[in-house]
Amino acid sequence: MSYQCYYATDKHQHFRLDYSDLSGSDSETASSSTMSSSSDSSSNIIPRRMDLVDLDMVKIINTGGSGKVYLVRDKIDRQHLALKVIPKSRNMFHCNKAKVATEKNIHSFLTMESDDFILPLVATWCDRTNYYLASEYVPGGDLALRIMQQRTFDEIEARFYIAELIVALERLHARKVIHRDIKPSNILIRPDGHIVLADFGISKRFSDPNEDSVDSFYTDSDDSSNSSRCSSALEACHRLGIDISSESSLDSSAYMTSDDCGTPYFMSPEQHRGDRYSFEVDYWAVGVILYRMVTGKMPFGDCAMNKGQIARSVLEDDISFVGHSSTISMVTQDFILGLLAKDPCHRLHPSEIRKDPFFYGIDWSLVENRNLKAPWLPYVAPIPKQSRAIFAGYRELSPSSACYIEDSATSFAWYSPYARLRHARSVDSSSGVGGKNSSSSSSAFDVRWKSWIRTVFCASDANGNSRRRRRKGWIAA
Repeated sequence: MSYQCYYATDKHQHFRLDYSDLSGSDSETASSSTMSSSSDSSSNIIPRRMDLVDLDMVKIINTGGSGKVYLVRDKIDRQHLALKVIPKSRNMFHCNKAKVATEKNIHSFLTMESDDFILPLVATWCDRTNYYLASEYVPGGDLALRIMQQRTFDEIEARFYIAELIVALERLHARKVIHRDIKPSNILIRPDGHIVLADFGISKRFSDPNEDSVDSFYTDSDDSSNSSRCSSALEACHRLGIDISSESSLDSSAYMTSDDCGTPYFMSPEQHRGDRYSFEVDYWAVGVILYRMVTGKMPFGDCAMNKGQIARSVLEDDISFVGHSSTISMVTQDFILGLLAKDPCHRLHPSEIRKDPFFYGIDWSLVENRNLKAPWLPYVAPIPKQSRAIFAGYRELSPSSACYIEDSATSFAWYSPYARLRHARSVDSSSGVGGKNSSSSSSAFDVRWKSWIRTVFCASDANGNSRRRRRKGWIAA
């Protein structure tokens, strides 16, 4: 699969670059022809490799087990990005190089597919101390924050988010990728109210027949030729609608894995038992999320104190709608029970999910094109203009990759062709029109602030005029 885009040089000339995404890292070849009238040699091309010197640190977005996520501002493109920093230090996190490389390969592969339901990856690189993964910044927050604010959802709003999540998973599974960590904090909400799937840290991509996988170097070592396992794997693949021809040399267990990973609350029974599983575990997590949205609590282990208690609850406890039978319709209850069946063979088939009565009245073409009206729009807070490079509880991120040239660092570096195209356009627009853009952006910022202040602090008098209240009387806003 090859891609073409145009990239700017130091003299703002455009060279055509060809990109290949066969191994997860981009290989660049500059053509001899240029789009400008100048005839400089191709040696003037400056292939950009994003580094910390190109970024202004704004604030911390999130802190996880593998590292921290920062909101950064690209000095060159003037775009805001979410920078995931995974330290190599064993004192903070026992970094598994293979897992980080797999996350980079899978996320870059999905980015090249250009799907609106997948969070785009912009660039990756590493230095002596950290791995860096820069992705698009989604300012609307995540579904976990929305659930925390709303506590319980009506079925109309829950149906919207679940429908978009189903479409996102269908497209993910069509590319033979299991997410394995579907949870509200990994479902981001864009300013237009639509969702986007993020965090592919523990995802797994299966290889196609007679084709090397992107992460073939890090494949599981627990594959077995046991006939019973092969038959169960083949049955699961057919049940999930995956076509495996009999004459193909692909092993029937190629779409099964038994890795112990995931968030305990959202892991399926087969994951807790250590059995082999496939794509159906992502739909189990969808059922857990839906139950949490309509009831305000977890279906299993809501009061559990550790992973063992959660696993026991998932394996032994039954789903209960006590106290919610009057507020949750039987259609929704049946849909949740179908997704959360203990036996994977009795679980709701992926091909039957769209036809379930729970989605009655949903126009799936609108969902796929993201044209279905969102029931809620998040408030997007203004981004601070002043950058901060030092944060509480974390040392200053120092750009040390300039003197770090190794094969591992070179292979890990990746830059999205779409980001290159945006960078080229930003370089063109910055020549001679910088002052105009800055003034227009500042005026738009003032308009947004005034609109927000009027919404929060102002009211209308008897004549319909907008006025704001002080301690003594009303004054014109």
